[in-house]
Amino acid sequence: MLKQICVVAVLLSAFVVGAYAQEDSLNMKDGSKRTGKVMEWDLKNVEVAVGGGSGSTRIKVEDVVSIQFEGVPKDMKEADAAFSGGRDSDAVDKYKSVLDNKKVRKPLRQDAFWKTAQAQIRMRKFEDAAATMRTMLADDNFPMSRYLIEADEAIAQCLVWAGKHDDAVKFTTDEEVRVGKFGINGLGDKLRLLRARAFLSKGDLAKAASEAQALAGGASASAGDAKVVLGTVSLAGGKNDEAERLFREAMASSQTPSVRASCFAGLGQVLRAKAEKSKKSDDFKEALLCYLRPVVMYQPEAGGESGAYEASLFGAAVCFMSIGELEKDADKQKVNMTRARENFRKLLENYPQSQYAVEAKERLGRIGG
Repeated sequence: MLKQICVVAVLLSAFVVGAYAQEDSLNMKDGSKRTGKVMEWDLKNVEVAVGGGSGSTRIKVEDVVSIQFEGVPKDMKEADAAFSGGRDSDAVDKYKSVLDNKKVRKPLRQDAFWKTAQAQIRMRKFEDAAATMRTMLADDNFPMSRYLIEADEAIAQCLVWAGKHDDAVKFTTDEEVRVGKFGINGLGDKLRLLRARAFLSKGDLAKAASEAQALAGGASASAGDAKVVLGTVSLAGGKNDEAERLFREAMASSQTPSVRASCFAGLGQVLRAKAEKSKKSDDFKEALLCYLRPVVMYQPEAGGESGAYEASLFGAAVCFMSIGELEKDADKQKVNMTRARENFRKLLENYPQSQYAVEAKERLGRIGG
């Protein structure tokens, strides 16, 4: 009898060790490495099963640099391979099988939701992407997902891209109430900024300015972005000097890529307006230098705010076109017109829904497609 008990104990021990042999690796901020099975991962904490599953510990997200998962299901690996290879439709289908399997660990399910949405964005299925991310953030899934901040921005952006400006405004309003209970510093301000951008895209300048004004004068992390919105409103109202001041103030106060990209795009527009009055090639070149900074240095990620990048692609193309039209040297004229066509085409291929698409098509037709 004792021998039988020992055999059972050995088998159970082997089972437990086998179940937890493939432990995830957590690279810590202090340079150390920890191991365990990551069971939860939200915006604040990583929960790790330790001691063969006998207990768990919570680690603050800010203390973790990266996590390497082990024991990833075959379906997830295949989906990730399709996603990385740009086979977006295949990736969406494969991630669906991961999401349908409730036994897949929660951190991996979050990844499946997020990457599904990114693939949908790349396929320009913006409403589908917004729906996927909202499902991810639902109370019965991951209401405080580690992707929460990026998802909020991407949902608002996708709704704007889909022409659903009122839906974007409503989402940011409702989401501000929902996330208020989480106590995440600065998230409410971020949603207010997204609402200001939605109003701006809709053309409601007064409401855009009202939302942004409340942020621009304070110590909010969104203050720089809010000044960009106010600068854009001023620019739309023909107040170029005021717009230039706001863009330069925002740039001086922030090193955030999105803020700087928007400032360069805005300054490019101010300088291009001056060049169109002077009709001087050097003035267009000055504007062009501003536009090229976002084009080269601040390309947005899928689902991220792309307004500055779109404006800069279009503005750069217009400047190249204008410089070409003013150029007397035939070879230099050809070079500038070629670059104009390249930037117009890039805008239309990557952002066919852009507010600049109609004029880009018209200008491209004028210079030979």
